[in-house]
Amino acid sequence: MDGHSSGDEGSPEFELRRATVYDAVAGRITQSGFYGKKAAEQKRANSKLRPDEVLFKKQNAPPRYEETDYYFAHRNLSPDQKLPSGDLLTALHDYISKLTSRSYEEDMPELWKFMDETALIALGILLEETVKETLGETGDLALLEAARTDEEEAFAEHEERARGIKRELSTNAPKITANAAKVAAIETWFHETAVAHSIKDLEKTLPQVASISSMQVKDYLQALQDDNKIRVEKIGSGNWYWSFPSDEKKAKEAALARAQEEYGKANATAAELQAKVDEAGAARGEDDEALVDTGMDRKSLVTKHADLTKELEDLRQELAAYNEQDPVEIEKKKNEAQQFQAEVEKHTDQILSMESWIKRQSGGDLEQLMQIKRLLYGDEFDEEEGGLREL
Repeated sequence: MDGHSSGDEGSPEFELRRATVYDAVAGRITQSGFYGKKAAEQKRANSKLRPDEVLFKKQNAPPRYEETDYYFAHRNLSPDQKLPSGDLLTALHDYISKLTSRSYEEDMPELWKFMDETALIALGILLEETVKETLGETGDLALLEAARTDEEEAFAEHEERARGIKRELSTNAPKITANAAKVAAIETWFHETAVAHSIKDLEKTLPQVASISSMQVKDYLQALQDDNKIRVEKIGSGNWYWSFPSDEKKAKEAALARAQEEYGKANATAAELQAKVDEAGAARGEDDEALVDTGMDRKSLVTKHADLTKELEDLRQELAAYNEQDPVEIEKKKNEAQQFQAEVEKHTDQILSMESWIKRQSGGDLEQLMQIKRLLYGDEFDEEEGGLREL
């Protein structure tokens, strides 16, 4: 499809050029050509052509069929070669087109051509790099806010850092030594009120009850909590503290029950151990009665047993020294030597048979036979003997 610029046809600035898909995206193409003063006078100028209509209205354009209505070649690309979205370039082109369309009419022919496809892509790349540098790698090209998940992750990370700092401060803060009388006064006050209190109420009331500062309230509450004298529960958004006399009674009863249970286990263990001691004592008494008949006491028998054990070990070492002259050992070694000699003779016969076979295969060539022997025998070959070295 051919069109012309919005300048007057009689003006020297007028020149024909072909309408492109970029012009259609910007909404500058109508049935009459480029949208301008002359085209606006016609009714059909109000109907601007879509990019696909411009594409198929071009000269020598292929026939338009429903199955080939849209570009589909990108479907054959691999996952790492997908085409990027063109929304950013479309928005840029539309904005620049509207901007230049409001320029002076005598400059229109040049202005309408200055943003061709090459310049448009270059501008898109520059803007994309600018956005990345401004918003970071997680930024959106449309300059939108970060995704909800990113906000939550950033908020969670900030909260975790804040909690870490708070824990560090609480750990490093100096601990006070709770006064026993003031702790008892606070516990009594909890029993008398018999209701649950918020931390705000306690910070106002406890300084008057126990003559402490408001900064020490949490320390005293923690001391009472460590001794299980008060109960703390998180209700709603804050902690609530209370202590009832019945709770103290139940705690003491539970502690007494645990102590009685441990006492019973300890008594059972002691009785079991005492029974074993009595049993061992009775057995030893029987042994002592048996020793009376030998005329020796236990200590003397233990000493004699140690002496006999040492004497037995010395005799074993002396016997080992005579093993080489033992007739049984000599006969055993003689049998082993005869067995080794028989095996040596058998292997020697086999080696001689192999040498004879190799000699026949080589046609009696002694030099070749010697080379084969050197190769096969290696370090065991004797040059003087012309064969295996004698052991």
